[in-house]
Order: sequence, then C-alpha cells, then structure tokens
Amino acid sequence: MSTNQTISATKYINACDDKYEITITSFFDLGGQNKIYRGVLKEKGVEGGLQMEVILKTAQIDKNQRFQAYLTMEQQIYDKLKNNKVEGVVKSHGIATVKNPFNNNAEEQHMVLEYCQYGSLHALSIFTKAYDEPTAFVVMRQIANALRNVHKHHILHLDLKESNILINFNKENQFYPECGTLPIEFKLADWGVSRDLSALTKTSELIVYHRGTPRYMAPEQSVQKRVEDPYRVEVYSLGIILFRMIFKVYPFATSSGNSSGKNSEDPEARAPDFLKRFLVSSKNVNKVQISPELEELLTRMLAYDQRKRCTLDEVINSRWFQMMSYKLKNDKAVLEKTHKSLF
Repeated sequence: MSTNQTISATKYINACDDKYEITITSFFDLGGQNKIYRGVLKEKGVEGGLQMEVILKTAQIDKNQRFQAYLTMEQQIYDKLKNNKVEGVVKSHGIATVKNPFNNNAEEQHMVLEYCQYGSLHALSIFTKAYDEPTAFVVMRQIANALRNVHKHHILHLDLKESNILINFNKENQFYPECGTLPIEFKLADWGVSRDLSALTKTSELIVYHRGTPRYMAPEQSVQKRVEDPYRVEVYSLGIILFRMIFKVYPFATSSGNSSGKNSEDPEARAPDFLKRFLVSSKNVNKVQISPELEELLTRMLAYDQRKRCTLDEVINSRWFQMMSYKLKNDKAVLEKTHKSLF
C-alpha cells in the first residue's frame, strides 16, 4: 500500500457505500458470540485508490439469533463514540454485507473494524517480561485517558482486559516522552458487552453490570451488590491490568485456588493491606518492588469497598501519574529504557 493509502486508513469511512468492495482473506479468531476475519476494503475501479486491511466481525447466528442483535447494539455504541469524536477507541466503519468464502460464499452482516497492525497488549505481554513503572505508565496513561473520554458520554466498556487493548501506528506519539517517544497508540476495542447508561432508566440494574471477564470484574459485579458508582467498576478492571503489567500475575482469584476466577471469592481481595502482604509473599514470583506512589494507587484502584475505590480522575491525577510523567520528560535514561522496553 502507498503512503497515501495508509493515511486514508486512519479516517472513518462508510463501509456500506457502494464504491467500496470488501473481501474476506482469512479466518482470524473465534469469540464467545462472534467470528472474526481479516479482510481488505478497497475502492472499486479506482487505480491507486483507497485500499486497506480491515477486521470483519460477524455474529455466530448458528448458535444464537440474538447475537446479531448484540452486534447491532455494539455498532450503536461505536456510532456514538464516532459522532462525539472520542479518541483512543478502535474505529468501526459500519456494518456491511460481505460474502464469506469460509461459509459457502454466504452473504453475511459484518462489522468492519480498523485493523491494528501490532496486535493486542495481551499478545505483546506474552513475549515481554514484567514492565517497569514508566513502561506500564505509558500504556495506562493512554488507556485511562481514552476511558475517561468514553465515560463523559455515559458509556461503560464492562470488559476491560489486555486482549481488548489493541496497538496501532500513530506517528504523532513519537514526539511525546509520555508516549515513550514511540509511534504507536493503545486503543480500546470490543464493545460487545458495553452499555450506554444514558439509554437506561435504572442505572443500578444488576443485569447491566454482571457481565465481562470474571478475573477483571469488580467484586460488586459478581456478588450482586448494588453498584454505587458504575464508573468505579472500570477503575477496578484497570487496576487488574496495571497490576498484571507490573507483576505478571493476577492479584486475586487464581492464587487462592479459586476455580471460578471471581475476585469477590478470594479473601485476600477484602484485605485493605492485600498489596503489602503480596509484596513479601511467594505470590510475588518475580520479586518485584514498587514505589510507594504506585503501591498507594493500586491499593485504591483495587479497593474491595467500591466507596473507598478511587475515581478515574483521581487515577489520572494521582501522585504516581505525576511522578512517571516527570521522569519521562526529564530523565533521558528512563525515557530511553522505556522506549526499548515496549518495542
């Protein structure tokens, strides 16, 4: 692809427009309710016109007809994010009818998504050692700010985890120390279980919150407690992600032999000093030591009592965020090490 085509691929387009042709090239992944393919979108009959790789997501209607409705609801979330120009979110170019060569060329409804060429944070983490604090900050800063912009429009993701954080090219970020001077960005993906609170009449309905991946869910999601502040549910999930970047293990559930994976069922999750005990225990397999500022932040993000958990604004304005930002901007050795740690 030419440079012009690559630049064009960063913009929103209407995948349903007849001037575009979409071809499925390979099977990519299988989700709980969706099948994922890789494909190519290009302008018809235009030499040197737009051509870009895309991800195609279709509902497994052979399993459940309702999955198609879920896909439509997910597109509505994407449309709201697009219309409000929310940054840090994977782009959806709409739902289009596409012939599927892996299903006897049947015409299917596919959501056409931005292809993030560097994969997911989950895939990246598999091949890297535990992140030091500045490196983890580069990731967390981008995701936390993107999520704050999402929350401003009353949308909850409800399934935050490493595999739903994708990595794509962004040349502008190479000029910013807080981005590790790397031309990449971390983007929120997969809004399949997300909810628009502005479309609900009762924001405390349990059915709204009891969804997601158990190991990343806040305790109040799985114990059927009333959710006092729905946005702090997401702070807990971010805390799990940050903890795993630093320690390469889950803080709760798996270490206690809990087969369900629910954080609410691990007694350690209820202990205010769980992190101090973790640091000196055998569960800290990599013997990682952290700054007092990060210890304070993680303790507040992973507070069992939702009323004691910090808000997303408090995360972004925390002493740890301020300290990491200062180091990356003023310590060339820290910046260089962070740059090399991620890619």
